[in-house]
Amino acid sequence: MRVIALIAVCLVLAAPSFSSLLYPTINNAGFEEVYPGNDAPGWGWYARAKCGFRSETADPHSGKRCLVFWDESDLAPEVYGRLHQGVPVLPGVEYELSLWIRGQEVASGLHLGDWVSFQLNVPSGTYGWQKISTHFARRTISAASTWG
Repeated sequence: MRVIALIAVCLVLAAPSFSSLLYPTINNAGFEEVYPGNDAPGWGWYARAKCGFRSETADPHSGKRCLVFWDESDLAPEVYGRLHQGVPVLPGVEYELSLWIRGQEVASGLHLGDWVSFQLNVPSGTYGWQKISTHFARRTISAASTWG
């Protein structure tokens, strides 16, 4: 009987972690948090281009802030900037990733992805706020999917 109680306790204790994998939380998803010298806390930044980003209060979709990305590089292989965050996901479970985006003179060929399970193409041109989304399922067992 002691074994059954232990299993029940383990299942109860593990339930929150399964829930967080089914409905993962993206830290600072609305980019409302800003710290001195860090416009996107909770996110990492890696660049192989002349590019960057900044937090701005002008014309956010919702809330008080949005991120503005800039790029002075020509489109070429291995030239990119990547704002990224690891998010826990379960293999074989379908997730939806959506975001609101607006653009000014956006070049063609830009996309977001995790380099394994999905690629979300960014519209080219100049446009107001629009929602873009993709569905994906992680094919391999891993603790997280890195989105950026």
